[in-house]
Amino acid sequence: MTSIEDIAHQAEAAWQLGMQDEQAGRMEAAHAHFRRAHDLVVDCPRLHHTAHVHLRRLNIKRRAYRDLLTDVLLLGLAPLAIFEIVAFLMKRQVLGGTICAR
Repeated sequence: MTSIEDIAHQAEAAWQLGMQDEQAGRMEAAHAHFRRAHDLVVDCPRLHHTAHVHLRRLNIKRRAYRDLLTDVLLLGLAPLAIFEIVAFLMKRQVLGGTICAR
């Protein structure tokens, strides 16, 4: 089983690659990296939140308005613990770990 620390490192690596592609104007490649990171961390509230911050920024540039709407809604609902609710519903349930706490 992979630890949340390992998953966090994998997500960070994907975000770095995504940001490099974003800066180089390769928006679809950046999106693929950001989605990969997102899928890794969806059950970790803090990292899931970070994933949507990256995706929101990129989706504005990509003019991917349906995806952007999802990002905006989730980030807007963050104070109501939407990311914690999603994590609770996930199988791995890593709630309680300091790396995931917001």
